Amino acid sequence: MTIEEIAELLRLAPGFKSEELLDGAFASLLHGPSVELDDLRQYQGFDSIRDIDWRASARYDQLVVRRMLAEKKARVLVIMDHGERFLGDTRKHVKKSEVAMDIAKCLLVFATRQSCDIAFLYGRDDRFEMSRFYSSLSMGNQEIGSLESVIEAETSLKLDDLVDHVVAQMQRKMIVFVVSDLKGLMEMEAGHLLAGRHDVLYAMVDDGFACDADAYLLDKRGNASSLLFFSKKLREAETSYREKLEKQVEKKMSGRGFARMEGKDLAKDMRRLLERKQ
Repeated sequence: MTIEEIAELLRLAPGFKSEELLDGAFASLLHGPSVELDDLRQYQGFDSIRDIDWRASARYDQLVVRRMLAEKKARVLVIMDHGERFLGDTRKHVKKSEVAMDIAKCLLVFATRQSCDIAFLYGRDDRFEMSRFYSSLSMGNQEIGSLESVIEAETSLKLDDLVDHVVAQMQRKMIVFVVSDLKGLMEMEAGHLLAGRHDVLYAMVDDGFACDADAYLLDKRGNASSLLFFSKKLREAETSYREKLEKQVEKKMSGRGFARMEGKDLAKDMRRLLERKQ
């Protein structure tokens, strides 16, 4: 979809206050200095001792810290994983690269509606591509065009390389969206470092099934063998294995904003992601 179509779709989506990404219903996506308490969470090694709520810690018999709503606007960074595996389809038979790009466009619409700066980070060959921070929809849409040109291209940079780059180079607290798939999130090891400095949400682009009547594209040469499509045993084995991997990812993302993006209903997918408050 074009950026204009996405903006109109989200404007008309029932019960979806997309203009409130960074305040109102979704204010707690950004936490920082404020007088308004949002919630409590378990103490982690990177937390400041000053944030510990000693009374609550005694009540829960473990250290917990206060998290406050920030009063300032946020910077939004979108880390885009990509590669030939995005040539495939989701289980809803939508191309994975299209789902990933629609997520990026949605986030651009959300951020610019609030006059917040948004940037995109991705790999191109063996180098990092980091856009400037945009607060204009038209300027950000130009970067979307560059991203679309590489979303299905292989790069020597893995998702962890992109995450490590953010951790090492970006000190200012941001809302960070990581757009990847099951394989990317399974292999990611540096997520805890990212969460130590920024508020992070993960959008996992769904994968289709190989053992299906509409198998997803496995490579540039063609589909999987048609003999696989209707094998009940293979389908059951693949389903079982997929469920096992997805449970591992969900456990890995426990306590973080995480949602699977199927691509059939974009507004529903984005609402499910944004409602996973940090």
